[in-house]
Amino acid sequence: MTISEGIGVDVFVNDTFALVMVRGDVDLGSAPELGLALAALPPETCVIVNMAGVDFADSTCLNLLVAHHNRLPGGGGALHVEEPSSAMRRVLGMTGLDRILVGP
Repeated sequence: MTISEGIGVDVFVNDTFALVMVRGDVDLGSAPELGLALAALPPETCVIVNMAGVDFADSTCLNLLVAHHNRLPGGGGALHVEEPSSAMRRVLGMTGLDRILVGP
């Protein structure tokens, strides 16, 4: 499902994990749409957030990812960022969140 013009979010769920594909700009105006998609997933879900298509991300995006990363382990789930774009990798690296959110 594409949610708005500034951001695209597609969610694919199977028995093992949920894949959340994100593209576009994730900022104050569009991050709530990603938040809704993540919040709809049960806390026992293993979530992979593919951010290869992200052109821009601000602190709102980072806050959202950290909040859901912290929420999921309580129910047995987890959140990992996969294939961050160069813009996303730069922001994650500057904040040190690459060590926490990006898988090996």
